Amino acid sequence: MNLDELAAASPGDQPEPAASLPAGWAPSVTYDPTGRAEVVTIAAGQPGDESTWTDEVRALGVDVPPGWSCRLVSVRHDPRAWVRHNQGDDATTEPVTRRQYVVEPVHTVTTLDIDELVATIGKRRPTVRTTDTHAHTAIVAIADLQLGESDRAGGLSTQDTLTALFTAFDQAVDHIRRDIKRGHVTQICATFLGDCVQGFLSQNGALTWRTDLTVTEMLRVYRRVALDLVKRLADLGVPLHVVAVGGNHGEATRMPQTRYDDNHDVEALVAVADTLDAVGGYDHVTFTFPVPDDDMVTVQLADGTILTCVHGHQWTGPASAAAKWWAGQTLGRTRHVGDILLSGHRHHFYAEDIGGRWAVTAPAMVGPSAWWTRKTGQQSRRGLLVLEAANGTLTDWRMF
Repeated sequence: MNLDELAAASPGDQPEPAASLPAGWAPSVTYDPTGRAEVVTIAAGQPGDESTWTDEVRALGVDVPPGWSCRLVSVRHDPRAWVRHNQGDDATTEPVTRRQYVVEPVHTVTTLDIDELVATIGKRRPTVRTTDTHAHTAIVAIADLQLGESDRAGGLSTQDTLTALFTAFDQAVDHIRRDIKRGHVTQICATFLGDCVQGFLSQNGALTWRTDLTVTEMLRVYRRVALDLVKRLADLGVPLHVVAVGGNHGEATRMPQTRYDDNHDVEALVAVADTLDAVGGYDHVTFTFPVPDDDMVTVQLADGTILTCVHGHQWTGPASAAAKWWAGQTLGRTRHVGDILLSGHRHHFYAEDIGGRWAVTAPAMVGPSAWWTRKTGQQSRRGLLVLEAANGTLTDWRMF
């Protein structure tokens, strides 16, 4: 072998050994959907103090906007990398580290001066109440009269129920009249929420001998009572919308059941509508009843609120279970439930704000029930509920 061959360059370039970087430590910039960045960089020496972190990241071309800062989260020595300074006897070798930063918003903690805060509270003056210019609807909720029910032990009778009803109704009418006079209420919605007669079908017919009226007498009394209530509200002189739904006590038949709208509670208000139409002079009064084979009504009031009325026996459990039933109706997209879901059936007042919508249960007008006390140990408090609604929400309520 001659000298020229020994001195000649090797045929072709030999590939350099592939470098093996620690997993996750390759130089990179990664952004998440919030704009937060994770930066991995390689540099000689150890990282400086906090004041140098942002400059080092910006040197990589990463934008660090005002109000954001760089935070060093980890440092790892790279044994395969180094930096050589100078030559000969003055040569030095500096190790290289891989550094991981996070670019994130600056969170500042503001401390309050308690003395100043207390002094500010002490100087507070009452705010001036502004005039509410929205049109309001007074919603009168008439639920669970159960005319005909008697309780010999407690002294409950239909006469007692009617006395309590008319006393409460007189107070409610006076309250609504004042609100109309000052321009606060511009419409009335009278809702008859079912179980207005006791009937003989509930509790498998066990109520048959616990009534002081026959079924026909119950219906006759209820028709005349409903006519009187509607006329008195109509005479207040603002538009009146009457809604009626049927309860479980008012079912015309149960075994077999015909249709869900086949209900004495509804038919009594149909008779009232026919009477006002025949008499004339009540063009400002409108009626809405369930469509065939349905037991709920949804109406839009003049103030923009969408009101849904049911008796409440559509779901089981406490009043709060209305939210689950409501969710099912909405999910199925079969029946529209509006801004306020108004029901009766459970004999006590209940109101819940569900994400800006309201589930409200009206109390019963009938007095204490021996059956309910025997079952639960409790007595329901009778009452007549008047709600106020405006612009899709509940604004006030009163019990009479």
